[in-house]
Amino acid sequence: MDSLRDPALASLLDRLHRESDVQLETMRPYYAARERRKAPPTAEEAAQIKEFLSDKLVALDRDKAEFCYQLCRAMNARRIVEVGTSYGVSTLYLAAALRDNVRATSRGGIVIGTEYEPGKARA
Repeated sequence: MDSLRDPALASLLDRLHRESDVQLETMRPYYAARERRKAPPTAEEAAQIKEFLSDKLVALDRDKAEFCYQLCRAMNARRIVEVGTSYGVSTLYLAAALRDNVRATSRGGIVIGTEYEPGKARA
């Protein structure tokens, strides 16, 4: 059994993906308004965007996260670094891949997640 089929992890991932989907739906108007702008954001607008996204659950779609899991498995990854962990949804997939790689070979490894926003890092 691979780690993604672990009932506790599967349940957690289902909940987090549902939360992300709901949040993304409410953010669509924001993104649509941003797309209509032709010019890159000014420094002030960039600061507003950063503030707006600071508490948002920015998660990969399930299929993209599962693809990352499969890539890490296929490479037999032992050292995985994620830049921009957000609330850790994709990190769970990466850690599951590492866990399955370790189980298959009994060799250790590490997943490092980085996050700029302190609140997200604490979560």
